[in-house]
Amino acid sequence: MKEAGYYIGVAIANLVRIFEIPNIIIGGCPNIKDSVFIQMIENTTVANLRFYFDGVVITPGQLSEQDYSLGGCFLVFDHIFHKPKLKLQI
Repeated sequence: MKEAGYYIGVAIANLVRIFEIPNIIIGGCPNIKDSVFIQMIENTTVANLRFYFDGVVITPGQLSEQDYSLGGCFLVFDHIFHKPKLKLQI
């Protein structure tokens, strides 16, 4: 788990550098809050971002599997009922 956490931490550090996102939520893994896996991810990410980005927060997701489908439904409804931005040029 330490090796997997290391490689995921490197990947997260690269994504943070590319997209400049300060908050990371890792979902789909129940009960990893105080595990060696999440600690290794946090340590590796912070070590790789020490000179580039400060203040990255990695949080384990707290949603149940049933709540994931609600998020997908929200994205569909948000897309359907989104008001188009029309620009008139005269």
